[in-house]
Amino acid sequence: MKRSPTERFRTMIPLRQQVLLMSFALLPFTSPTGAFELWRVEPASALEKQLWDDMADGQLQQSSLLTAALIAGGVDTSAALDSYMDRFASIKRQWAAASRSDAAAPVSRASVLLDWLHRHVLTGQYQPACTELHRTLDTGDFSCVTSTILYRCLAESQGLTTETLSQPGHVFCRFPADPPVMIQTTSPTGIVAPASVAPPLRTDGVSTVSQAPSRMLTDVQLVAKIYYNRGVLLLKKEAYPESLPWLLRASQLDPDDAAAHSNLLACLNNWAISECHADRFERAMHLLDQGKSIAPDCTMFTDNEIYVHYRWAQQLCEQHRYAEALDLFDAASSRRPAVSLFDHGRARIAEIWLNSNPETKLEDSR
Repeated sequence: MKRSPTERFRTMIPLRQQVLLMSFALLPFTSPTGAFELWRVEPASALEKQLWDDMADGQLQQSSLLTAALIAGGVDTSAALDSYMDRFASIKRQWAAASRSDAAAPVSRASVLLDWLHRHVLTGQYQPACTELHRTLDTGDFSCVTSTILYRCLAESQGLTTETLSQPGHVFCRFPADPPVMIQTTSPTGIVAPASVAPPLRTDGVSTVSQAPSRMLTDVQLVAKIYYNRGVLLLKKEAYPESLPWLLRASQLDPDDAAAHSNLLACLNNWAISECHADRFERAMHLLDQGKSIAPDCTMFTDNEIYVHYRWAQQLCEQHRYAEALDLFDAASSRRPAVSLFDHGRARIAEIWLNSNPETKLEDSR
């Protein structure tokens, strides 16, 4: 059966849409550069403005890790911040009373602290979406990020130095003993010596010890994980405008986080496709341009630029606005002369126009 010009036009370019969530960093990774200057993410509160001023050099100097984590998680008033800081101070006093720092080796104290933390603070469920520290303090639910932050803050209150490590989709602690001891803070039995067999962790979805290389995180990069998780949760809900600022924050604070970078690109790409399907083609093109400014070599944006042009031209043809459709492809071809499909598109539009009105004479320039 012979297909109509519109049907043929619709099937020329398939939709290419990639959604990258959590640790699935499938796009080629290059560290972001000055392209982030295209956006100016406004602080969510005066507290966050102060925090960002503090983190501008990549270090926490005026803010503690606990304060920074609370603000990054959404605590936006001084009164609320003081309340949660007082609550943590009470937890710290309880831990100090329960521990015997002068009578136990550091590794043993690290193990005792982990058990105590799960019996007295992390009393809820492991929830990957529980990325806000104040939620953990309110409910006892926790994620690898919030449990790691609380563990580190309590450990360091008694002179136990710990480091933060990151693997795809997971963060945990390391106690720099000889040999180093890994601390999976999502489990009360998560003390993992390198030469030992890892003990069974909780069965409710906690990440186990991965074979992927670990990356040591600074405190600022650990705070970036809070922003990253907030952005990814919104990205999963296809709330692209709301997700973008958090993913931008994460990528700005930790340019070496491949997952944050990839999900930032996915957010821009999928938002552009959503705008295209809503017939807001100029907005879709703007978003794809922003993506290309960050990742010029990412073919996803180029492919979807072609797709948006074809959808746009299709709508113009359906409205019998053939001259505008030709102008659209003229501009696209001038912008991307290496894309031969734009030339094919112009020829197809000319054919549709002539078939719809055989008396129409196209200009020689078409």
